[in-house]
Parts: sequence; C-alpha cells; structure tokens
Amino acid sequence: LMLIGQITGVQASDTVIRKLSIDCQIDQQGTATFVEKWDMDVSEGTEGYKVFNKMDHQPITLVNVVDDQGITYQNIGEWDSNVSQEDKVNKCGLIKEGGHYEICFGIGDYGHRTYTMTYKISHFVNQYKDQQGINYAFLSDMSLDVEQSIIHVKGIKPFNKNNSKIWAFGYTGEVNYENNGVTLKSEGTQSGNKMQL
Repeated sequence: LMLIGQITGVQASDTVIRKLSIDCQIDQQGTATFVEKWDMDVSEGTEGYKVFNKMDHQPITLVNVVDDQGITYQNIGEWDSNVSQEDKVNKCGLIKEGGHYEICFGIGDYGHRTYTMTYKISHFVNQYKDQQGINYAFLSDMSLDVEQSIIHVKGIKPFNKNNSKIWAFGYTGEVNYENNGVTLKSEGTQSGNKMQL
C-alpha cells in the first residue's frame, strides 16, 4: 500500500493562464478601455496581478474585476499585498509607484477560474508630427505563462490597410486587420513576451 501511495501521489499543477483575451476600445480622446479576461488554472498564491511599467504619462484607472461566479469585486483603491488571503477575497485594487502600476485582485478558491478586469489607460494614443499612433506592449512583464492569447483593438473608426499601418513584435504569432480593428494572435506558450503593437 505504501508503494502504491508513492506511485499515485498527487502533484500540484502550475498556475497558468490557458487563454488570455483582451478587447481594447480607443475613444475620441485617445483613452483606451480594456476588457481583459484570464481563463486560468490557479494552484497557489493569494492574489493575481498584472504589471504595467513605464506608464509615466499614461495613467491607469481600474474599473472593476469580475470572476467566473459573477461576483464583482470591491475596488478598494490602494492595494496592500501584505494582508491575508482572507482580507483579499472578492477585492481588487491598484499599486502605483511613479510610472509603475499593478492591477491586483484576491484569489479565493483554487482550480479552474476566470477573472475579467476592466481598466482604462489615458493618453493611449500618441500624437506624432504627421500622424497619430500607439506603441504598446499588451503582455509585457507577465509573471505567468500564457498558453494562448488574442487581442483585438478598435478605434472610433474602423482600422484597415487603407487608413493605417500595423506592425507587431515580441511574440510568435500573427497580426491582421479583422472585424473593423486589429487582431493579434499568439502561437504557443508566451513566457515573458510582449505582444507589442
């Protein structure tokens, strides 16, 4: 019996994002509203978080976080990573230090979970001498592996090859004009990659 117990011992699975999807809508003022969904397996930890660096001139506002049970988390404003797991459950918030931001939310139950974050980035569009554009890394500084990702960016008018130019890098995959916007799709696990558009 002891031998069988050793052979069939339970192994904890890694925390990993199976599918990450982002819908990004840019408004008339150049502010982008993101709806970002993490479909993931959670095996440890007390919180989920997404890091944003070099955002000195692009303030981030967290709207809310909603989980797979339909619970809208309480936005407590300033987040404290040092409190207990019990104090983090069903709550979300921001860490801000200069141009460094972290969107954080509490982890309650482990297992297969989904979390949807809605947030805004001001001054998302850059004004250049002769045109406007964005230069943004959607998955920069991710601490978790992402097995599949799809990002869709839309503006107030449709993006197409006649009115815009697109270039993406920092990942293995493709970028195309689709559904009146621009879509980035990854191929295979992204670990520490950017998906920059």
